[in-house]
Amino acid sequence: MLRRALFLLLFVLPLFARQAERDAIAAKAFPADRPGAAVLVMKGGQSGVYRVDENVARTISVEEGRIYSQRSGAPRAELVPVGKDEFVFRESSMRLTFERDAAGKVTAMIVDDGRTKTRAPRT
Repeated sequence: MLRRALFLLLFVLPLFARQAERDAIAAKAFPADRPGAAVLVMKGGQSGVYRVDENVARTISVEEGRIYSQRSGAPRAELVPVGKDEFVFRESSMRLTFERDAAGKVTAMIVDDGRTKTRAPRT
């Protein structure tokens, strides 16, 4: 019983706290009732395919007003914008940040899983 309580306190509750923090950040940056978050992505130029490594690509798309990321061979996951070029996954702690060149064109995406950051050039 003590082990279970300790496990909940140390591992499970922090996960809920991080999700609540992401939701709060997203709600401030782009409230759910604010139309146009997906339009910002389309106009911002982030939609496209990014090469994570030689076997894996990640596709950013907008469908029915929602923003998605889909890794090769995996189901798509919804993204929540927290800034002009920064997004978090609704169901995980992973973060995507887009890089732009001097002309403002999106050239790459940084995938941050909380442990490592991987640069994925746009293809």
